[in-house]
Amino acid sequence: MSFHRFFFVLILLATFVPIAEAGKENGELNLYKDPILEFESARQIGLCPGLRNWGDERDSPDLRNDMRNWHCQGRYSLAIEGSKGKMVTLFAGFNYGKERGYLIVRKLDDKKVWVPDLMIFPANQWVSLPPEDGHIEEYGSFEIFFSPSPNFDQKVSSLKWGRWWKGEIPN
Repeated sequence: MSFHRFFFVLILLATFVPIAEAGKENGELNLYKDPILEFESARQIGLCPGLRNWGDERDSPDLRNDMRNWHCQGRYSLAIEGSKGKMVTLFAGFNYGKERGYLIVRKLDDKKVWVPDLMIFPANQWVSLPPEDGHIEEYGSFEIFFSPSPNFDQKVSSLKWGRWWKGEIPN
């Protein structure tokens, strides 16, 4: 009887572990939405959960459909996992509209990338950032392009994976 249990567990592990690892290879985006003011966090507990995960590189033309807390006031930050070269763009406009600003992040290694502040980058130019030692884990290097708009970090409304523009620099 114990052999059958062992065999069953072995089959389950062989089936589900590669599926979980495949998500990391394809790319995974975590969007965090933190309250703007500290006193808001206690008020929003339960009402505005601050995390949304995209594990399948699925584009989203309208985050209102994908994030229950999209209407809550807050600032976004992001983390990306996956292999070198993965790229995602956050748009402040719906349906990938560029007129309200956008932010492109491209991974330069296989480590997790974390961008805690979306608005600190220079306007309309590519910037490369080296790997960084975090408090708990080491973060990878990445390139970022920011087309600014007022309060961009509060207005993220759509996201698109991969390269969507022609030429070297988006316009």
